[in-house]
Amino acid sequence: MDAMEAQLRETYASWDTEELMQHSARGGLSETAERVLAEELARREVSPATIEATRTHLAKASAQSEELRLRLAPVLIRLVAGAIDHIGVLVAITAVNFGVFVTTPKAVADFIGWVSILLWIAYIFFKDGFDGQSIGKRILRIRVVDKQSGEPCTLPKSFLRGLVGLLGLIDLVFVFGTNRQRLADHAANTLVVRA
Repeated sequence: MDAMEAQLRETYASWDTEELMQHSARGGLSETAERVLAEELARREVSPATIEATRTHLAKASAQSEELRLRLAPVLIRLVAGAIDHIGVLVAITAVNFGVFVTTPKAVADFIGWVSILLWIAYIFFKDGFDGQSIGKRILRIRVVDKQSGEPCTLPKSFLRGLVGLLGLIDLVFVFGTNRQRLADHAANTLVVRA
């Protein structure tokens, strides 16, 4: 056994079975690496059918990832949707509160004012958790989706995006990166795509 094969055996022995199956499924290995990897998987009693299923799953995930990348929402559309969400909703709440203020007793107006603030804060944190679309995103036909599955953003992911979004410009600068992911998108493992 040469030094390269010995190194491969040691390396593959240290990996968990899932890593080995994914490595095998990706392909592109040298003949020696492929043989040593197959021997290690056989030693762990992993069937060829299981390896093939992993290969099929990775191919499907790769195709889905590429499809999502091609549907990425333009930065300008995302910024306009964000403006609708923040400014538009704030203006609507202010209008409602003004109407309540001039037509009801002060105690009622104060109560409605506090409820409105709490609703606005809840909206900021959970707005993308309803089928991946806030009001602004729905109007502009874009959606927040899970980067791996392509499924619409969930409430917990929306909360994480809202929390990281509190960083303001630090969060927003990241939208100009390769996948147009804000820091919040990186944290929640989401993408914003055309719906």
